Amino acid sequence: SLHRLERTLRAHGYEVLNPGYPSTAATIEQHAERLHAALEQRLAHQPVDAIAFVGHSMGGLVVQQYLRGAALREPFACVYLATPHRGAVLADLRKHWFGFRLVMGDLAAKQLSPGDPLHRQPIPFRERSGAIVGDRGAGNRSIPGDDDHTVAVAEAVLDGAADVVVLPVGHTTVTIDDRALRQVLHFLRHGGFDHRPPR
Repeated sequence: SLHRLERTLRAHGYEVLNPGYPSTAATIEQHAERLHAALEQRLAHQPVDAIAFVGHSMGGLVVQQYLRGAALREPFACVYLATPHRGAVLADLRKHWFGFRLVMGDLAAKQLSPGDPLHRQPIPFRERSGAIVGDRGAGNRSIPGDDDHTVAVAEAVLDGAADVVVLPVGHTTVTIDDRALRQVLHFLRHGGFDHRPPR
């Protein structure tokens, strides 16, 4: 789901490590351990100048959990796309549905609930982080306020972040939208988003 983002970053001179993970078959903590292993395997071959993390949705929570670890590699930047930083009410509403468990699994998906202990932990490196928030208006009647059809705007805003930008994009299309990709590149280069009106 992040292939276009990966290609865009590579085209702009970044080396990209884009490990997949079985999102339905493990917990967020276990996914963070897989991220740690993949990163350490890459760094064992050759050191790098600096590391940034870019995560979409649950992937952002995996990044945050990795950054809570004792053996973390400190980032110069983190960019979160449509990440529900303190959980997603939609997951809470649907976690008991058979179809939800069938599609999303019974482990990490349940941790998306705002009441999960995961969301009481501090979020590391907020001052180096940027949040890209999708806003399609009141698109999902199950979600209070405006949302990207899956995550509420209020859930994707990261308090204390270096910067936040809201774009009129949906939850899944944020990873391929030209405006969002430009904002990822801008944050990695400048530590903030481009808030100038589009030409």
